[in-house]
Amino acid sequence: MATYLITGGCGFIGRHLTQHLLSQGHQVRIIDNLTTSHANDLPTAVDFIQGDCRSQLLLEEYLRDADGVFHLAALNSLNQKPPQGITAHEMNFGSTFSLLNCLQRIDRQRAIKLVYASTAEVYGNPGFLQVSEDHPTTPLNSIGSDKRCSELQIQQYSREYGIASCILRLFNVYGPGAATGSHSDSVVSRFACSLVQGRPLLIEGSGQQIRDYLYIDDAVGMLSAAMSIASEQAPLLNACTGCGHSTNEVARLLSHVHHGINLVMQASTHASAVDCLIGSPQRLSQVLGFSSFTPLALGSEKTLAHYQGLLSQLASQQAC
Repeated sequence: MATYLITGGCGFIGRHLTQHLLSQGHQVRIIDNLTTSHANDLPTAVDFIQGDCRSQLLLEEYLRDADGVFHLAALNSLNQKPPQGITAHEMNFGSTFSLLNCLQRIDRQRAIKLVYASTAEVYGNPGFLQVSEDHPTTPLNSIGSDKRCSELQIQQYSREYGIASCILRLFNVYGPGAATGSHSDSVVSRFACSLVQGRPLLIEGSGQQIRDYLYIDDAVGMLSAAMSIASEQAPLLNACTGCGHSTNEVARLLSHVHHGINLVMQASTHASAVDCLIGSPQRLSQVLGFSSFTPLALGSEKTLAHYQGLLSQLASQQAC
């Protein structure tokens, strides 16, 4: 049994990772400022504190006797806003820098491994299929830039101070519990929620943008496994499936799963600057042994069932 700290553990990925680690018999600690999440319904076994992940004192306290840390804390969407008085750069890169400085001091006494959740947005708009980890990084927004800066800082600290780390570039993670608002970046969850509520699906631009959709259970498995290979070499892996699907394809697939009902799709004037972003899972397969992934059809069905269950539960509560 190990003890792990999850920064940003109240978010979509963090909650699923927490459940996974607890099911494996591990102890879990969470630091989250709750800017874009909430602490409702956290398992009672979790040691949670609401706080700023840039706080050295807080990090030192919660890293005491820990075996590893999963660094998820960040603003992962341009639609998310930081607390007043703090910039997105301070939250995204600042929290990584504070964590590394803390690990540097603690590692002199005992080793604490680090797994960092980066993003495929560091690649920008590569323009061809199956992007490998060696592809040039040309991020098109501040999130991708901050994540890339964090990657470089982690690699430097690993080399200079011997911090055992692993970096995963997460592609489009989806599944039950993801944000579903009109500006959510989680297309699958947003569409699933709209369908169960009988609302039309909102397509951004032409809907021909292609993405690599990674089901949450697969993402959590990769994050957990990454802890075992964390080293001073700071291995960097794509967390992806290698398969691409357009937004239009996702909409048709979910509509088909939802009793074959095709709701009207409304076109939005907003469109992503990235036409196609699909990762190569070759290194992931070689290093972590991941060679099979949840098909989009199955993952979409599970996601849709989740929101149907929530709607039924709400209806039952209102009937009482």
